[in-house]
Amino acid sequence: FEFVYNYLYLANLRANWEEVKRQAEKAPQPEARRYVLPLNIDKADTGKNLVTLPYTTATATLRSDETIWLEPEVIFSGPRHGME
Repeated sequence: FEFVYNYLYLANLRANWEEVKRQAEKAPQPEARRYVLPLNIDKADTGKNLVTLPYTTATATLRSDETIWLEPEVIFSGPRHGME
């Protein structure tokens, strides 16, 4: 995204404020995510969540093709300040 680099220059913000707002609406919001990687999958059941930690909602599921599908826990999702 060229927009991200140009967004950081104050002169560009002032000159193209409406364009900056339009592009910011398309840009993904910043997020902090936690992924949990299971260490021992030898006796794991297919389709079962392998994460047993009580302090996270992240999941790791063994698939039938012997890959592990990870779903993160979103710890923080940043708002778009000053775009309204």
